[in-house]
Amino acid sequence: MITARSPQAKGRIERMAGTFQDRLVSELRLAGADNMDDANHVLADYLPRFNMRFGVPPRQTEPAYRPVGSELDLKAIVCCRYSRKVSKDNTVRYRWRTLQLLPEPVRRSYAGMRVELREYPDGKLEVSSQGRVINTREAPPRPGYFNASNPVFTHEPGSIPEWLERILRQEGPSQSLIPDSPFSRKPTSRQQSRWEAVREAKSRELSQRAISRLLGMSRKTVRKYSSTVSPVTYGTGRLASIASI
Repeated sequence: MITARSPQAKGRIERMAGTFQDRLVSELRLAGADNMDDANHVLADYLPRFNMRFGVPPRQTEPAYRPVGSELDLKAIVCCRYSRKVSKDNTVRYRWRTLQLLPEPVRRSYAGMRVELREYPDGKLEVSSQGRVINTREAPPRPGYFNASNPVFTHEPGSIPEWLERILRQEGPSQSLIPDSPFSRKPTSRQQSRWEAVREAKSRELSQRAISRLLGMSRKTVRKYSSTVSPVTYGTGRLASIASI
């Protein structure tokens, strides 16, 4: 369906709707169409006759589209733009990706500057400042995050486990994707009791606000406990926090 986005097109649609109501309804009744498929078959036969009778040739047959000016950069227009502040390590972040801004002869560092990050339909990211594109590359992982010597990563260096990759892509519930890892811990008795209290209150169909008041917890804590299938535990480091989601 193409919607009418201008007054002129809207006027044509309204006038055509009046013509259709006067004739198309009768055509459907005569054909005995009483469902969508039959109506589409009638319409396919009716539209050529309708256009032949009511169609008006245009005054100007030349296309009304104008050529794209050389000053317009369509690639920079048809994209998503985000404002980012460059970190002290000369990087910018977007979702789960970190881009390293490379030094150039005109400027060695962009730390503290506001830059524009562009995301193109093909997923490519580009950083620009004052209309000039900055050379970038994917920043290497931070020390200790994706270390090949980490017992969690049992395959070739530089790759990550499937369960963690799916979490980073935000695909499906992360709780069921996390295998046993050296970061996992058993919940404390307090965590276990708080989780059970929240689940029991949730089974009575109480709102998060009501549960927060009843148990004396913050809504953030109630939301955290009510969204997990087991008590929340806390490990060490970033991977442990991911593994306890």
